[in-house]
Amino acid sequence: MIPVHTLTEYGRLPVGSDGVDPRSAPGLVRLSRAHARKLRLGPDDVLLRGHNVLKTGQVCGLLSTPHVRVEILPKIAIDSSGGRETLIRMLSVAQDLRLSPGELAAMQDKQRDLLEVMLRLFAKRVLLCLKGGLPRGYLTFEDDLPHLRGSLDIRRQLTRHVARPEKLACRFDELSPDIPLNRLILAALKVAYDQARSTQTRNLLDQALAHYEDVRTCDRPLDQEVRLDRKSTPWSAPLSLARLLLQGSHQGTYAGREAGFALVFPMNDLFEAYVARLARRAFGTRLHVQDKRHSVTTCQRFRLVPDLVLDLPDRTVIFDTKWKSLDPEDNKLGVASADVYQMLAYGHAYQRAGKVTELVLLYPAQPDVEGHLASWHVSGSNLPLDIVALDVANPHSVMTELRKAVSGGSK
Repeated sequence: MIPVHTLTEYGRLPVGSDGVDPRSAPGLVRLSRAHARKLRLGPDDVLLRGHNVLKTGQVCGLLSTPHVRVEILPKIAIDSSGGRETLIRMLSVAQDLRLSPGELAAMQDKQRDLLEVMLRLFAKRVLLCLKGGLPRGYLTFEDDLPHLRGSLDIRRQLTRHVARPEKLACRFDELSPDIPLNRLILAALKVAYDQARSTQTRNLLDQALAHYEDVRTCDRPLDQEVRLDRKSTPWSAPLSLARLLLQGSHQGTYAGREAGFALVFPMNDLFEAYVARLARRAFGTRLHVQDKRHSVTTCQRFRLVPDLVLDLPDRTVIFDTKWKSLDPEDNKLGVASADVYQMLAYGHAYQRAGKVTELVLLYPAQPDVEGHLASWHVSGSNLPLDIVALDVANPHSVMTELRKAVSGGSK
Protein backbone atom coordinates (compact mmCIF):
# COMPACT_ATOMS: atom_id res chain seq x y z
CA MET A 1 0.00 0.00 0.00
CA ILE A 2 1.28 3.44 -0.88
CA PRO A 3 1.39 5.99 1.97
CA VAL A 4 -1.55 8.39 2.33
CA HIS A 5 -1.10 11.76 4.02
CA THR A 6 -4.12 13.76 5.18
CA LEU A 7 -3.93 17.50 5.89
CA THR A 8 -6.06 20.64 5.49
CA GLU A 9 -6.06 23.81 3.43
CA TYR A 10 -2.97 25.88 4.18
CA GLY A 11 -1.52 22.77 5.81
CA ARG A 12 2.13 21.78 5.99
CA LEU A 13 3.50 18.35 5.12
CA PRO A 14 7.12 17.65 6.07
CA VAL A 15 9.46 16.24 3.44
CA GLY A 16 11.62 13.63 5.12
CA SER A 17 11.33 10.91 7.72
CA ASP A 18 8.20 12.44 9.33
CA GLY A 19 6.30 12.99 6.09
CA VAL A 20 6.71 12.54 2.33
CA ASP A 21 9.70 10.61 1.02
CA PRO A 22 12.03 13.20 -0.57
CA ARG A 23 12.09 11.07 -3.75
CA SER A 24 8.27 11.35 -4.05
CA ALA A 25 7.99 15.10 -3.42
CA PRO A 26 9.05 16.27 -6.94
CA GLY A 27 6.38 14.09 -8.57
CA LEU A 28 3.70 15.57 -6.30
CA VAL A 29 4.81 19.11 -7.11
CA ARG A 30 4.83 18.43 -10.88
CA LEU A 31 1.34 16.94 -10.64
CA SER A 32 0.03 19.86 -8.58
CA ARG A 33 1.39 22.40 -11.04
CA ALA A 34 -0.08 20.59 -14.04
CA HIS A 35 -3.47 20.50 -12.35
CA ALA A 36 -3.15 24.16 -11.30
CA ARG A 37 -2.83 25.03 -15.00
CA LYS A 38 -6.06 23.14 -15.71
CA LEU A 39 -7.78 25.13 -12.96
CA ARG A 40 -6.24 28.41 -14.19
CA LEU A 41 -4.50 28.90 -10.87
CA GLY A 42 -0.99 30.04 -10.12
CA PRO A 43 1.68 27.30 -10.24
CA ASP A 44 2.01 27.18 -6.44
CA ASP A 45 -1.67 27.66 -5.54
CA VAL A 46 -2.28 23.92 -5.08
CA LEU A 47 1.02 22.80 -3.57
CA LEU A 48 4.07 24.93 -2.76
CA ARG A 49 7.47 23.35 -2.27
CA GLY A 50 9.32 24.99 0.60
CA HIS A 51 12.45 24.01 2.48
CA ASN A 52 11.79 20.43 3.60
CA VAL A 53 8.04 21.05 3.50
CA LEU A 54 5.05 21.02 1.14
CA LYS A 55 2.36 23.65 1.76
CA THR A 56 -1.21 23.37 0.50
CA GLY A 57 -3.22 26.35 -0.74
CA GLN A 58 -6.94 27.13 -0.42
CA VAL A 59 -7.88 23.91 -2.16
CA CYS A 60 -9.30 20.54 -1.16
CA GLY A 61 -9.27 17.11 -2.79
CA LEU A 62 -6.45 14.71 -3.48
CA LEU A 63 -3.20 14.27 -5.35
CA SER A 64 -1.99 10.79 -6.26
CA THR A 65 1.21 9.48 -7.83
CA PRO A 66 2.33 5.83 -7.98
CA HIS A 67 4.34 6.43 -4.79
CA VAL A 68 2.24 8.66 -2.55
CA ARG A 69 -1.22 10.16 -2.04
CA VAL A 70 -2.13 13.43 -0.37
CA GLU A 71 -5.69 14.09 0.80
CA ILE A 72 -6.53 17.75 1.49
CA LEU A 73 -9.61 18.48 3.62
CA PRO A 74 -11.41 21.76 4.44
CA LYS A 75 -9.93 23.80 7.26
CA ILE A 76 -13.34 25.36 7.92
CA ALA A 77 -15.60 22.50 9.01
CA ILE A 78 -18.01 21.69 11.83
CA ASP A 79 -18.25 17.91 11.39
CA SER A 80 -16.56 15.25 13.52
CA SER A 81 -14.55 13.67 10.68
CA GLY A 82 -11.95 16.40 10.37
CA GLY A 83 -13.67 17.95 7.38
CA ARG A 84 -13.96 14.86 5.21
CA GLU A 85 -17.74 14.62 5.60
CA THR A 86 -18.06 18.32 4.76
CA LEU A 87 -16.01 17.93 1.57
CA ILE A 88 -17.94 14.83 0.48
CA ARG A 89 -21.32 16.47 0.99
CA MET A 90 -20.25 19.61 -0.85
CA LEU A 91 -18.94 17.56 -3.78
CA SER A 92 -22.08 15.43 -3.81
CA VAL A 93 -24.25 18.52 -4.25
CA ALA A 94 -21.98 20.69 -6.40
CA GLN A 95 -21.13 17.89 -8.84
CA ASP A 96 -24.66 16.42 -8.80
CA LEU A 97 -23.42 12.99 -7.68
CA ARG A 98 -26.72 12.23 -5.91
CA LEU A 99 -25.19 10.09 -3.19
CA SER A 100 -27.51 8.07 -0.98
CA PRO A 101 -27.09 8.17 2.83
CA GLY A 102 -25.43 4.74 2.65
CA GLU A 103 -22.98 5.89 -0.01
CA LEU A 104 -22.18 9.03 1.99
CA ALA A 105 -21.47 6.86 5.04
CA ALA A 106 -19.23 4.55 2.99
CA MET A 107 -17.22 7.48 1.67
CA GLN A 108 -16.37 8.46 5.25
CA ASP A 109 -14.60 5.11 5.83
CA LYS A 110 -11.27 6.08 7.37
CA GLN A 111 -9.77 2.73 6.39
CA ARG A 112 -9.68 3.86 2.74
CA ASP A 113 -8.58 7.17 1.32
CA LEU A 114 -11.01 9.43 -0.53
CA LEU A 115 -9.85 8.39 -4.00
CA GLU A 116 -10.20 4.66 -3.33
CA VAL A 117 -13.71 5.20 -1.97
CA MET A 118 -14.70 7.24 -5.03
CA LEU A 119 -13.34 4.59 -7.39
CA ARG A 120 -15.32 1.88 -5.61
CA LEU A 121 -18.44 4.02 -5.66
CA PHE A 122 -18.02 4.58 -9.41
CA ALA A 123 -17.59 0.84 -10.08
CA LYS A 124 -20.69 -0.01 -8.04
CA ARG A 125 -22.76 2.68 -9.77
CA VAL A 126 -21.76 1.40 -13.20
CA LEU A 127 -22.48 -2.23 -12.27
CA LEU A 128 -25.89 -1.24 -10.91
CA CYS A 129 -26.77 0.49 -14.20
CA LEU A 130 -25.44 -2.45 -16.23
CA LYS A 131 -28.14 -4.67 -14.70
CA GLY A 132 -30.46 -2.93 -17.16
CA GLY A 133 -28.10 -3.72 -20.03
CA LEU A 134 -25.44 -1.72 -21.84
CA PRO A 135 -26.99 1.37 -23.50
CA ARG A 136 -27.20 1.14 -27.29
CA GLY A 137 -27.97 3.56 -30.04
CA TYR A 138 -28.50 3.52 -33.80
CA LEU A 139 -25.32 4.20 -35.76
CA THR A 140 -25.00 4.57 -39.51
CA PHE A 141 -22.73 2.05 -41.24
CA GLU A 142 -21.48 1.71 -44.81
CA ASP A 143 -20.62 -1.68 -46.28
CA ASP A 144 -20.41 -3.45 -49.65
CA LEU A 145 -22.82 -6.39 -49.54
CA PRO A 146 -24.19 -8.98 -52.03
CA HIS A 147 -27.76 -8.04 -51.04
CA LEU A 148 -29.29 -4.63 -50.43
CA ARG A 149 -29.50 -3.60 -46.80
CA GLY A 150 -30.89 -0.22 -45.84
CA SER A 151 -30.47 2.20 -48.73
CA LEU A 152 -28.20 2.22 -51.77
CA ASP A 153 -25.41 4.79 -51.85
CA ILE A 154 -25.74 5.77 -55.52
CA ARG A 155 -22.55 7.79 -55.73
CA ARG A 156 -20.40 5.07 -54.17
CA GLN A 157 -22.09 2.42 -56.28
CA LEU A 158 -21.37 4.25 -59.55
CA THR A 159 -17.76 5.12 -58.66
CA ARG A 160 -16.56 2.05 -56.81
CA HIS A 161 -18.71 -0.78 -58.18
CA VAL A 162 -19.53 0.22 -61.73
CA ALA A 163 -17.69 -2.91 -62.98
CA ARG A 164 -18.81 -5.10 -60.06
CA PRO A 165 -22.60 -5.30 -60.13
CA GLU A 166 -22.53 -8.24 -57.69
CA LYS A 167 -21.59 -5.77 -54.91
CA LEU A 168 -24.03 -3.17 -53.55
CA ALA A 169 -22.88 -0.03 -51.72
CA CYS A 170 -25.22 -0.13 -48.73
CA ARG A 171 -25.87 2.44 -46.06
CA PHE A 172 -27.82 1.20 -43.03
CA ASP A 173 -28.51 1.89 -39.37
CA GLU A 174 -27.75 -0.66 -36.69
CA LEU A 175 -28.11 -0.77 -32.91
CA SER A 176 -24.63 -0.60 -31.41
CA PRO A 177 -23.09 -0.19 -27.94
CA ASP A 178 -20.32 1.94 -29.47
CA ILE A 179 -21.96 5.25 -28.52
CA PRO A 180 -20.50 8.38 -26.82
CA LEU A 181 -21.92 7.52 -23.37
CA ASN A 182 -20.26 4.10 -23.35
CA ARG A 183 -16.96 5.44 -24.71
CA LEU A 184 -16.80 8.00 -21.90
CA ILE A 185 -17.68 5.45 -19.20
CA LEU A 186 -15.12 2.99 -20.62
CA ALA A 187 -12.37 5.63 -20.52
CA ALA A 188 -13.23 6.45 -16.89
CA LEU A 189 -13.23 2.74 -15.93
CA LYS A 190 -9.71 2.41 -17.34
CA VAL A 191 -8.53 5.47 -15.39
CA ALA A 192 -10.16 4.07 -12.26
CA TYR A 193 -8.48 0.69 -12.75
CA ASP A 194 -5.06 2.32 -13.12
CA GLN A 195 -5.57 4.30 -9.90
CA ALA A 196 -7.18 1.56 -7.78
CA ARG A 197 -4.98 0.04 -5.09
CA SER A 198 -7.48 -2.31 -3.45
CA THR A 199 -8.03 -5.82 -4.85
CA GLN A 200 -11.75 -5.52 -4.07
CA THR A 201 -12.01 -2.29 -6.05
CA ARG A 202 -10.13 -3.75 -9.03
CA ASN A 203 -12.38 -6.82 -9.04
CA LEU A 204 -15.46 -4.57 -9.25
CA LEU A 205 -13.87 -2.59 -12.10
CA ASP A 206 -12.96 -5.83 -13.92
CA GLN A 207 -16.59 -6.93 -13.76
CA ALA A 208 -17.68 -3.64 -15.30
CA LEU A 209 -14.98 -3.61 -18.00
CA ALA A 210 -16.08 -7.04 -19.22
CA HIS A 211 -19.27 -5.46 -20.60
CA TYR A 212 -17.39 -3.01 -22.84
CA GLU A 213 -15.60 -5.34 -25.27
CA ASP A 214 -17.54 -3.93 -28.26
CA VAL A 215 -16.93 -0.29 -27.33
CA ARG A 216 -14.05 1.61 -28.91
CA THR A 217 -11.44 3.46 -26.90
CA CYS A 218 -11.26 7.15 -27.82
CA ASP A 219 -8.38 9.58 -27.33
CA ARG A 220 -10.47 12.52 -26.05
CA PRO A 221 -13.38 11.01 -24.09
CA LEU A 222 -14.41 14.31 -22.49
CA ASP A 223 -15.09 15.68 -25.98
CA GLN A 224 -17.77 13.04 -26.55
CA GLU A 225 -21.21 14.64 -26.93
CA VAL A 226 -23.29 12.59 -24.53
CA ARG A 227 -27.06 13.02 -24.61
CA LEU A 228 -29.15 11.10 -22.12
CA ASP A 229 -32.66 10.05 -23.10
CA ARG A 230 -35.46 8.52 -21.07
CA LYS A 231 -33.86 5.06 -21.15
CA SER A 232 -30.36 6.22 -20.24
CA THR A 233 -31.35 8.66 -17.46
CA PRO A 234 -30.14 6.22 -14.71
CA TRP A 235 -26.63 6.76 -16.07
CA SER A 236 -26.66 10.43 -15.01
CA ALA A 237 -24.83 9.89 -11.70
CA PRO A 238 -22.17 7.47 -13.09
CA LEU A 239 -21.66 9.95 -15.92
CA SER A 240 -20.95 12.77 -13.42
CA LEU A 241 -18.45 10.57 -11.58
CA ALA A 242 -16.85 9.50 -14.87
CA ARG A 243 -16.27 13.11 -15.91
CA LEU A 244 -14.75 13.88 -12.51
CA LEU A 245 -12.33 10.97 -12.83
CA LEU A 246 -11.36 11.86 -16.38
CA GLN A 247 -10.77 15.49 -15.44
CA GLY A 248 -8.44 14.29 -12.68
CA SER A 249 -6.36 12.02 -14.90
CA HIS A 250 -2.96 13.41 -15.83
CA GLN A 251 -0.20 11.90 -17.92
CA GLY A 252 3.30 13.20 -17.30
CA THR A 253 4.53 15.37 -20.17
CA TYR A 254 8.20 14.78 -19.54
CA ALA A 255 10.03 11.71 -20.77
CA GLY A 256 10.19 9.06 -18.10
CA ARG A 257 7.79 10.86 -15.77
CA GLU A 258 4.99 8.84 -14.25
CA ALA A 259 1.28 9.40 -14.71
CA GLY A 260 -0.65 10.94 -11.85
CA PHE A 261 -4.15 11.75 -10.72
CA ALA A 262 -5.44 14.94 -9.16
CA LEU A 263 -8.93 15.81 -8.05
CA VAL A 264 -8.55 19.27 -6.59
CA PHE A 265 -11.14 21.97 -6.01
CA PRO A 266 -10.49 25.63 -5.15
CA MET A 267 -12.67 26.04 -2.08
CA ASN A 268 -14.03 29.44 -3.11
CA ASP A 269 -15.35 27.90 -6.33
CA LEU A 270 -16.65 24.74 -4.65
CA PHE A 271 -18.49 26.72 -1.96
CA GLU A 272 -20.02 28.96 -4.61
CA ALA A 273 -21.16 26.01 -6.75
CA TYR A 274 -22.53 24.16 -3.70
CA VAL A 275 -24.59 27.12 -2.49
CA ALA A 276 -25.76 27.93 -6.03
CA ARG A 277 -27.16 24.43 -6.58
CA LEU A 278 -28.97 24.45 -3.23
CA ALA A 279 -30.29 27.96 -3.87
CA ARG A 280 -31.62 26.78 -7.22
CA ARG A 281 -33.50 24.03 -5.41
CA ALA A 282 -34.87 26.54 -2.90
CA PHE A 283 -35.89 29.32 -5.32
CA GLY A 284 -36.21 27.74 -8.77
CA THR A 285 -35.93 29.75 -11.97
CA ARG A 286 -36.24 33.11 -10.18
CA LEU A 287 -32.58 32.68 -9.22
CA HIS A 288 -29.81 33.91 -11.53
CA VAL A 289 -26.34 32.40 -11.08
CA GLN A 290 -23.31 34.54 -12.00
CA ASP A 291 -25.61 37.32 -13.20
CA LYS A 292 -23.98 39.70 -15.71
CA ARG A 293 -26.71 42.25 -16.39
CA HIS A 294 -24.95 45.27 -14.88
CA SER A 295 -21.62 47.05 -14.97
CA VAL A 296 -19.99 49.74 -12.83
CA THR A 297 -20.09 52.28 -15.66
CA THR A 298 -22.88 53.23 -18.03
CA CYS A 299 -20.63 52.36 -20.99
CA GLN A 300 -20.67 48.72 -19.79
CA ARG A 301 -17.11 48.65 -18.48
CA PHE A 302 -16.11 46.77 -15.29
CA ARG A 303 -18.73 44.05 -15.39
CA LEU A 304 -20.40 43.17 -12.08
CA VAL A 305 -20.92 39.45 -11.50
CA PRO A 306 -22.60 38.65 -8.16
CA ASP A 307 -22.75 34.96 -7.33
CA LEU A 308 -26.54 34.78 -6.96
CA VAL A 309 -29.36 37.21 -7.73
CA LEU A 310 -32.93 36.41 -6.70
CA ASP A 311 -35.60 38.41 -8.54
CA LEU A 312 -38.89 38.72 -6.66
CA PRO A 313 -41.88 40.92 -7.55
CA ASP A 314 -41.18 43.41 -4.76
CA ARG A 315 -37.41 43.13 -4.30
CA THR A 316 -34.07 41.85 -5.47
CA VAL A 317 -31.85 39.81 -3.14
CA ILE A 318 -28.14 39.61 -3.96
CA PHE A 319 -26.07 36.81 -2.39
CA ASP A 320 -22.30 36.53 -2.50
CA THR A 321 -20.33 33.58 -1.10
CA LYS A 322 -17.03 33.89 0.77
CA TRP A 323 -15.03 30.84 1.88
CA LYS A 324 -13.48 32.64 4.84
CA SER A 325 -13.46 32.30 8.62
CA LEU A 326 -15.52 34.72 10.68
CA ASP A 327 -14.51 36.07 14.07
CA PRO A 328 -17.42 36.45 16.53
CA GLU A 329 -15.19 38.46 18.90
CA ASP A 330 -14.60 41.18 16.32
CA ASN A 331 -17.22 43.97 16.07
CA LYS A 332 -17.05 43.55 12.27
CA LEU A 333 -17.17 39.73 12.64
CA GLY A 334 -13.96 39.56 10.64
CA VAL A 335 -15.79 40.60 7.46
CA ALA A 336 -13.28 42.12 5.03
CA SER A 337 -13.83 45.74 4.02
CA ALA A 338 -13.28 44.83 0.36
CA ASP A 339 -16.19 42.36 0.52
CA VAL A 340 -18.51 45.04 1.90
CA TYR A 341 -17.43 47.53 -0.78
CA GLN A 342 -18.10 44.87 -3.42
CA MET A 343 -21.63 44.31 -2.09
CA LEU A 344 -22.22 48.08 -2.05
CA ALA A 345 -21.35 48.21 -5.77
CA TYR A 346 -23.80 45.37 -6.44
CA GLY A 347 -26.56 47.05 -4.47
CA HIS A 348 -26.10 50.40 -6.22
CA ALA A 349 -26.18 48.80 -9.67
CA TYR A 350 -29.30 46.71 -8.98
CA GLN A 351 -31.38 49.36 -7.22
CA ARG A 352 -34.64 50.22 -9.00
CA ALA A 353 -37.40 52.68 -8.11
CA GLY A 354 -40.20 51.03 -6.17
CA LYS A 355 -38.22 47.85 -5.59
CA VAL A 356 -36.19 46.96 -2.48
CA THR A 357 -32.65 45.64 -2.90
CA GLU A 358 -31.19 43.41 -0.17
CA LEU A 359 -27.59 42.25 0.23
CA VAL A 360 -26.53 38.97 1.88
CA LEU A 361 -22.95 37.79 2.47
CA LEU A 362 -22.72 34.01 2.94
CA TYR A 363 -19.91 32.33 4.88
CA PRO A 364 -19.29 28.74 6.04
CA ALA A 365 -20.32 28.09 9.63
CA GLN A 366 -17.85 27.22 12.37
CA PRO A 367 -18.38 25.98 15.93
CA ASP A 368 -20.54 28.61 17.68
CA VAL A 369 -20.69 30.70 14.49
CA GLU A 370 -23.79 29.65 12.57
CA GLY A 371 -26.99 31.09 11.13
CA HIS A 372 -27.88 34.77 10.86
CA LEU A 373 -25.15 36.78 12.58
CA ALA A 374 -25.78 40.44 11.83
CA SER A 375 -28.00 42.96 10.02
CA TRP A 376 -26.31 46.18 9.00
CA HIS A 377 -27.45 49.07 6.81
CA VAL A 378 -25.25 50.86 4.31
CA SER A 379 -24.78 54.53 5.24
CA GLY A 380 -26.64 56.98 3.04
CA SER A 381 -28.92 54.34 1.54
CA ASN A 382 -31.68 51.94 2.48
CA LEU A 383 -29.58 48.91 1.52
CA PRO A 384 -29.67 46.21 4.22
CA LEU A 385 -26.60 43.97 4.50
CA ASP A 386 -26.98 40.62 6.28
CA ILE A 387 -24.20 38.26 7.38
CA VAL A 388 -25.17 34.57 7.38
CA ALA A 389 -23.03 31.51 8.21
CA LEU A 390 -24.14 28.26 6.55
CA ASP A 391 -23.68 24.74 7.92
CA VAL A 392 -22.11 23.32 4.75
CA ALA A 393 -22.20 19.77 6.11
CA ASN A 394 -26.02 19.95 6.12
CA PRO A 395 -27.64 20.83 2.75
CA HIS A 396 -31.13 21.04 4.27
CA SER A 397 -29.89 23.56 6.84
CA VAL A 398 -28.29 25.62 4.05
CA MET A 399 -31.59 25.78 2.14
CA THR A 400 -33.44 26.75 5.34
CA GLU A 401 -31.02 29.60 6.06
CA LEU A 402 -31.27 30.87 2.48
CA ARG A 403 -35.06 30.94 2.70
CA LYS A 404 -34.87 32.73 6.07
CA ALA A 405 -32.54 35.33 4.61
CA VAL A 406 -35.12 36.09 1.94
CA SER A 407 -38.22 35.95 4.13
CA GLY A 408 -36.69 38.01 6.92
CA GLY A 409 -37.31 35.23 9.39
CA SER A 410 -33.70 35.21 10.54
CA LYS A 411 -33.57 38.92 11.30
